Amino acid sequence: MEQAVDHRSWEPDGDPCAVPFRARLLSTGSDRSLRVAGWLTPYDAETIGMLALRMGPGTRLEFTLAPRASERSLSWVWEEFAYLDARGIEVSVERAKPGRQV
Repeated sequence: MEQAVDHRSWEPDGDPCAVPFRARLLSTGSDRSLRVAGWLTPYDAETIGMLALRMGPGTRLEFTLAPRASERSLSWVWEEFAYLDARGIEVSVERAKPGRQV
């Protein structure tokens, strides 16, 4: 039986596998872009990675995590998307400035 997870109880040093985020995929050579926001789970990471690959080389993937995101969470996001660099997709990961919502 599956248990529901209350994502509102996320703590900065908690499980890095459910991180509040905003992401933007930008395609060079066209004005196409895609914005996604929510809780970054491994499933969402896989989906975003596939979308970036479909947009092709030259795509830029920008992640903004909650201002309180831990170093562990930042590292997890970097590691999840490191494989895109070899495919010509630039990835950036940063925290939102304090006072800004994700």
